[in-house]
Amino acid sequence: MRLGGGEPIRLTSDPSLEWAPYWSPDGRQLAFYSNRTGNREIWTMPADGGPGRQLTDTKTTLNAGGPWSPDGREIAFRSERLGSSDIFAISTDGGRMRLLAGGPAAEYGHAWSPDGKWLAFTSNRLGVRQLWKVPSAGGDAERLNDLPTGSPVWSRDGKDILFPGWGFRAPDLWALSVATKKERRLTDFAGRRGSMGFQTPSTDGKYIYFTWRDDLGDIWVIDVN
Repeated sequence: MRLGGGEPIRLTSDPSLEWAPYWSPDGRQLAFYSNRTGNREIWTMPADGGPGRQLTDTKTTLNAGGPWSPDGREIAFRSERLGSSDIFAISTDGGRMRLLAGGPAAEYGHAWSPDGKWLAFTSNRLGVRQLWKVPSAGGDAERLNDLPTGSPVWSRDGKDILFPGWGFRAPDLWALSVATKKERRLTDFAGRRGSMGFQTPSTDGKYIYFTWRDDLGDIWVIDVN
């Protein structure tokens, strides 16, 4: 629907389940999940409506997690097509698919850096769900922290990676400096009943919006400067 209000505009009408739409960087396309083929796959379609196009055919596509690369040329997703939870990228013209982070460990919660040069993700390669980054062009992954970490998002300027704590560090929101690898806690929900949900920086990068679920889900905002 339009930001100014009005009636919602229906974009799809297929009887199958469809969910988790993401805008392309130029606002002209949407990526979304659909099980039209009987499997959970990624599809794209024009943002103003029109026929959808199946992008993946992995039979095990699980999670897109903010999928578009900043230049709009690739979509990243998580899949178990090789037997473990790995992160792949596929070109948005439906062509080449490549492995970005994989192996016997479970890789989760990926996010592109603002300049498109890196993908941050979490992995239990060392027995703890920690924060890692890997060059988007391919290469070795680098571990960024030691303590339990939830799915990351990047700050708008690319200087920090934001994430919810995991395990004993839940339910607070944290930030890690990419340059120094030092962490700082952004919220203090210790002892509060509830759980942290999805978080995203504001367009100007000054605030973080996040969901907090107690009895009901609410949207919160915090100043990160």
